[in-house]
Amino acid sequence: MLKRERLLAIGLMMTAAVVSACRGGGGDEASLSGDKSSQVKETLTVWVNRPDPLYEKTANEIAEEMNVSLKYELTNGDDLYTTKLKTAIVANELPDVYMQDAGLSDRSMLLTSKSAAPLNDTLKQLGAESKYYKGQLTKDKDGTIYSLPYRPDTGYVLLYNKKLMAKLGKQPPKTYDDLLNISEAALANRLLPIALGNKDRWPGDLLYNMLVLRQDTEAYAKAAKGEMKFTDKPFVQAAEQIIELVRLGAFGNEVLANGDQEVMNMFYSGKAVFYPTGSWVFFSGAIEHLKNDLGFAIFPKTGPVDDLYLSSLSNHNDEAPYALFVNPSSKRLAEAKEFAVRFSLQLNDVQVKSGQIPYAQTEAKPEGPISKSFSEFVGYTLKLKGTQTFWFDVLPREKGERFRDLTQKLYTGDLSAADFTLQLEAVMRK
Repeated sequence: MLKRERLLAIGLMMTAAVVSACRGGGGDEASLSGDKSSQVKETLTVWVNRPDPLYEKTANEIAEEMNVSLKYELTNGDDLYTTKLKTAIVANELPDVYMQDAGLSDRSMLLTSKSAAPLNDTLKQLGAESKYYKGQLTKDKDGTIYSLPYRPDTGYVLLYNKKLMAKLGKQPPKTYDDLLNISEAALANRLLPIALGNKDRWPGDLLYNMLVLRQDTEAYAKAAKGEMKFTDKPFVQAAEQIIELVRLGAFGNEVLANGDQEVMNMFYSGKAVFYPTGSWVFFSGAIEHLKNDLGFAIFPKTGPVDDLYLSSLSNHNDEAPYALFVNPSSKRLAEAKEFAVRFSLQLNDVQVKSGQIPYAQTEAKPEGPISKSFSEFVGYTLKLKGTQTFWFDVLPREKGERFRDLTQKLYTGDLSAADFTLQLEAVMRK
């Protein structure tokens, strides 16, 4: 089933307000490890890079079902986690099972260093390969499957606080001028207009990506192919908009001092009007904290592109998605591979029960009312005519890091759009 069909499936799920819980995916597969009830428990180490309580809860459930002990380690922060993985690869100290974010450079690093075990045999033995929707299992040229999905595709979203918007007497922005006007009104009411913590670099990187997309949906693809320059008008105008918002104070005075977690908390506590981020936040705190005050807005018309359904940003990456890997040097390789498959499928079920989009077949259904804001996001996604992968996820790691470092400088307000794009052209061509 294609991505659009998966979205239609979740759309149909939303028609039911409350349904009974269904069995989890982890219990469907025959165990490969046999009856261990009388044996000494093996210990599996699992590394994760997202503070999602569903991950830890599900991992512990699978470990209990398999009768193994679990050492669960969370490292929050993309850069910290990547450094930890690199160090572990060099020292040959990778855990049994580990997560990795989307991106060609990170995946290439893992495969080139032979740090990922083939999973075809375990998927076949468990009868699990056919459960994944088309395109969700990334295969190497020879058909080898080295990774498994652990989270659904996510898109770029502009969230807002409905209560604060009403207080300002405003409606969600339709244009760039609307965004400026709402920002000015928020500042007049001592509110942070846009919660963006660019200490972490990626929030500012994604906002610039989106502003360029609204200037010209093909600009990045053409520039990457050498058919345009990164000094051309779409890139300059998007940079000028960032600079204007910075000088207005739309991101506050601490945009480079605050990380995403700090500004996220400000948004959740009612101190910020907008929060541009990834759709993963719906289920990692946004719905829980804001409930009915959480709003989803289609990113406004900030450039010449009139059709706001023509394209948007997404982390969807067929070649290098968010993935779960198994260490081929694991002393408990069979158990680690079985754990990874069961963990992936049960996470799919758990996430569907909370209302998220499935990446594998499941009998699970949402267990309660679907958030209106999330429903609106899915409705928008269903109507999209195309998506563009986050730039960083398709760049080689070193080039991506230089791009993020440069984009971070844009948020000082001291770099002109012309200077920024000249440097951008140099970074992207190097």
